[in-house]
Amino acid sequence: MDDNDAAYEAWDASIRQDYPSAFRKIRVQHNGALEAPDSDLVLVTASVTFSGEPIVVWASAPDRAAMFGRHGPDANPARLNPNAASTFGGSWASIRTDRDVRLVVTVAGSTTELRGLMPAYAHAQRYQDGRILLVGSRAGQPVGGSDQNALVFSSQGELLERAPVSDGVEHAYLDGEDRLWVGYSDEGVYGASSVGIVRFDQHLALDWTFPVTTLSDPNAPPFIDDCYTLNVADHAVWSSYYGDWPIVRIVADCAELVGWGNHAAYQILVDEPRVALVGYYGAPDLVRVGELPTQDWNPAMRGVLVDPSGDPLPGAGWRHARGSDLHLFIGTEWFSVSLDSIRTQIGD
Repeated sequence: MDDNDAAYEAWDASIRQDYPSAFRKIRVQHNGALEAPDSDLVLVTASVTFSGEPIVVWASAPDRAAMFGRHGPDANPARLNPNAASTFGGSWASIRTDRDVRLVVTVAGSTTELRGLMPAYAHAQRYQDGRILLVGSRAGQPVGGSDQNALVFSSQGELLERAPVSDGVEHAYLDGEDRLWVGYSDEGVYGASSVGIVRFDQHLALDWTFPVTTLSDPNAPPFIDDCYTLNVADHAVWSSYYGDWPIVRIVADCAELVGWGNHAAYQILVDEPRVALVGYYGAPDLVRVGELPTQDWNPAMRGVLVDPSGDPLPGAGWRHARGSDLHLFIGTEWFSVSLDSIRTQIGD
């Protein structure tokens, strides 16, 4: 075991011993409930637009089940789907629904009804002009292949475009210019020849990929094995990822190594020079706050996210970072917390 391994194991042990009781509580703010447009609809997924508004997908219970279909000998036979991405194991996630479904998308007071075959395990976004984007998590082909897992709909629900954006989509966010940023899981990186983070233009044509660097350049961002975090903010895109846990800023098509997170994180919040990393293995609500640039980022400012009453947060739901804000959707309840609030509650 080298010094780095020993330091990591010591840090890991201290976190697990202290979490969560020894950390200061960071109360998230309750913003209200997500309301289904019809009583027979249930929540499918929730995300956040570039302007910070919730975008929510609803469906009937059977249609929701179709959006999360699996394929293989260990899957529910009723959910078998021949249009599925292959993977190891007894079952795998479907690429698309096995039949036409009805989805209802609500965002900023508007409602759009979508019908047809839909990408499974979908991410939702809205363009500036009101068009709706659904991006499926799985595909059997790399970028440019035949599996068109990104669908664009008009604000009236008419299907306008389809495009392939590859397999293993972990994050999908539109920026202020209506460009789509995608971060891939390790299944996407190693199964579909992805580079970890890519960008598509307003018509879903690939127009930027994360640079492939060499070990001879110590200032270049290291290779992305699994894009754990992606924050598409006003003036930059941020990420920290497996396996070296750098902190990387992307501005004007240039990816810059600006620091080291040193340990796993699931969300990254930024208000330069301050950065917060949220989550860790077995400690999803752990928050670490530090400043950039740094080569050895192990900040003393640590806390744990809790609900507004101070109780632990449920583990299920969706979490999305936009700039300095973290949005949490737990069931049909919408919460958020800002980096400023985190610093105040921890004690800057």
